[in-house]
Amino acid sequence: MSEGEEEPEPAGEQESDPGPAGGESAGAGAEASEPAPGGSTTQRADSAAQAVQEQAVTEERAREWSVASERMSAAMQSLLGQGYDRAAANVFLGPATIGTVGTSHAAPVEAGAARSGPVPREVLDRIGASFVPPERYEAVRSGIRRNQMLFLRAQRGSGRTTAALRALDGECRQGVRKLDPETDLSALNAKDLEPNHGYLLESLAPQHASKLSTFHTERIVRLLNECGCRLVVVLDPSSFLRTEEIQHLVVDGLGTVPAREVLRRHLCWSPHGSPDEADRLLDRPDVAELVGELRPDTPRRDLASLATLLVEVGAGRLALAEVRQRYSRLDDSSFAAWFAEQSELDQRAFVIALAVFNGEPVHLVADAAHRLADRFRRIEHPRPSDRARPLFDTTFDQRLDRARAEYAEVIQDTVDGELAVRIVRFRDDAFPRRVLEHVCGQYDQAYDLIRTWLYDLGTEWHEHVRLRAGMAVGLLSLQHFEMMLGELIMPWAADGDEKARWAAVSALQIPLQDPNLTLVVTPKLKHWLRHRTSNPLRVTAAHALGTSTALSPATVLRDLGRAAKQADWDLEVQIARSVAEIVRRDEATDAAFATLLRWIGDGDFPARRETGVLAVLIISTHLRARVDGCATKWPVFVWMHEYRPEHREKMIGLVRELLNAPRFVRRGYAEILRWLRAARKEETMRLPLARLLAAIAEAGDGGSLRFYLNYWLGERGSPKSSIKVVLEHFERGGV
Repeated sequence: MSEGEEEPEPAGEQESDPGPAGGESAGAGAEASEPAPGGSTTQRADSAAQAVQEQAVTEERAREWSVASERMSAAMQSLLGQGYDRAAANVFLGPATIGTVGTSHAAPVEAGAARSGPVPREVLDRIGASFVPPERYEAVRSGIRRNQMLFLRAQRGSGRTTAALRALDGECRQGVRKLDPETDLSALNAKDLEPNHGYLLESLAPQHASKLSTFHTERIVRLLNECGCRLVVVLDPSSFLRTEEIQHLVVDGLGTVPAREVLRRHLCWSPHGSPDEADRLLDRPDVAELVGELRPDTPRRDLASLATLLVEVGAGRLALAEVRQRYSRLDDSSFAAWFAEQSELDQRAFVIALAVFNGEPVHLVADAAHRLADRFRRIEHPRPSDRARPLFDTTFDQRLDRARAEYAEVIQDTVDGELAVRIVRFRDDAFPRRVLEHVCGQYDQAYDLIRTWLYDLGTEWHEHVRLRAGMAVGLLSLQHFEMMLGELIMPWAADGDEKARWAAVSALQIPLQDPNLTLVVTPKLKHWLRHRTSNPLRVTAAHALGTSTALSPATVLRDLGRAAKQADWDLEVQIARSVAEIVRRDEATDAAFATLLRWIGDGDFPARRETGVLAVLIISTHLRARVDGCATKWPVFVWMHEYRPEHREKMIGLVRELLNAPRFVRRGYAEILRWLRAARKEETMRLPLARLLAAIAEAGDGGSLRFYLNYWLGERGSPKSSIKVVLEHFERGGV
């Protein structure tokens, strides 16, 4: 091989040593080599820090984190229905992609789906494109315009959150924000408000509602008027309010919207949709018959889901008969009769297991069903000799048919990459929730067994099993939260095992989306985060707060920052991951970066400073971006420097801190070497990477960067092509 020629990339490339860690040229913050067993306390601490970094930022851990987050969202959707939209927003999806969640004709945002904090412009535009005003919508708009503040009392599923967001967006062009559920309106002040913004409070704590009086509302209205803001508070019809004093600020109910109008709007909004095409489809006798069967109180989310299916019918890709199977809703008595028909013990266990694992591979559903059936047998047949299970009486296809379920071939993301798998699912996406709620509401003895079955599944080795078990517990907690918290969620959270913690975090997702339960769950998590004796509870709370959208990013970052002041390595790693989770939300990235810079710059709390640097490292290793036309995903900091100029200054500051922080220098330069290796595979990334490294060098790290680049250039197997582009860019720019 001639001199200067690039060495071939090693097969199955391993993380390599970035080079010399000592010496003046490498920077003053470089670490010493691995200490001997009898080394000083500082050396042992440095060794522990290195071990934690290596464990936290491996490719395997990054992949596990990304897949678990995606699987948790999929589990929630499988239980709540395909129309459920957890929180549409621009996000960084770990090693997968950067983009917009949802499709161009997805369901509009419903109660609980809008994130706390700024509501993304894309969400508001999507609502505007699909919104059909209910009967009393003008009363909402005029009330906001006239009084600055409005209490909207309406049933869940009536589109109340969507209507409130649409009205606020129409009146407040600077943007709309969702207040944290624990907000005390009586204590609202000017620093809580951005001028000319709309604000939505989706739930009002009973203790806060009971003390609201004319004095408080008049003060709030004056404050809103001074700031040019508007506020809508969404309430359940049963919520207590001193209406005799503030009746002029209350709108009771939204009225109805004809189902056909909602469907027509969504059909027009779909790709290639038009009013003529929508009318032609809705006027078809078979479609008109289906629409005529819809109940007047059908939730808007369900109508949006039906419209998505009708788009496929109009395009000839789906038969209307299949839509009927998937969408037709049995009334309560018919549903109970259907479940009663599943009289065989193994069949009932199968239906319940399918409700928990709807949309999962065949083997997971079958295994979970067998375990549950065995538990049932031990109760119904105390004598072991009576528990024989017939092996060939019923085929799997027969069980599916009786359960109104079907097979599907899908591509599923796993820690080993994307794999083709065969899944099973109910034809009607409302069945998972209805099955679990029906069984646990009508069969109390079976409910006891199901809870213990779910608890054991929550500690399984298989990630999908743990997350699905936790999500089912979360759904059932909507009716029995204190019991589920005490019997299942808290033991999982306090277990100390990461597997059980994921089950606990998964179980908290659905309660955190419920406006009323959020008022109970968030104080509980904050209490756990401050727990004096149970570190596993602190770690679980940090994990759950990072994955939830119930609280605004600013509130979560504040709470995590307090916890990070006194944290061990386990808690530091989890807080760092939770901050990385917040960074994935496009609207929260800048606030997260600013928070990390404050943590790192504050020398009074070494643990929090270390947590901040660790978060920068995890963001760099865990988050990657897909760029159009590129086969290789870009490191997120390279992508951000090229395509998100508004974040450049803070981002460069964070990377510099990573390269200079004690205990992190080697890992920081290993990250730059990893970027260079990625650019070797993707030529279009080389110049953007060169521009990023030049900006870092110009900010004060030029000597160290040049030293390492030249050192790597002489190493066997190094990414010479990338390094040469960077050095040439340095020369041209005078770096």
